[in-house]
Amino acid sequence: MPCKILSFMNDSTDKIILNDQQLSALKKHFKGENDPFCSSDEERRALQEVIRMAEALMFKLNAFDESGDDLMMWFFKKYKAQIK
Repeated sequence: MPCKILSFMNDSTDKIILNDQQLSALKKHFKGENDPFCSSDEERRALQEVIRMAEALMFKLNAFDESGDDLMMWFFKKYKAQIK
């Protein structure tokens, strides 16, 4: 059975699919508002899912150099580029 986390991309379109919680967690991360001690379990889980998605995409695209030192920003730019 395929891993749910790795199925965030539709194989036919290669689109990154984020739900509202994951997108919110990512935006909070950029604003510095993600506090692991004050965040709910759902918020922590959503951010962990986004991190796993970003890592999986980096490996799939062999984009270690391209992602640079900010994997989350690289992933978010990829997400934003596809919705333009």
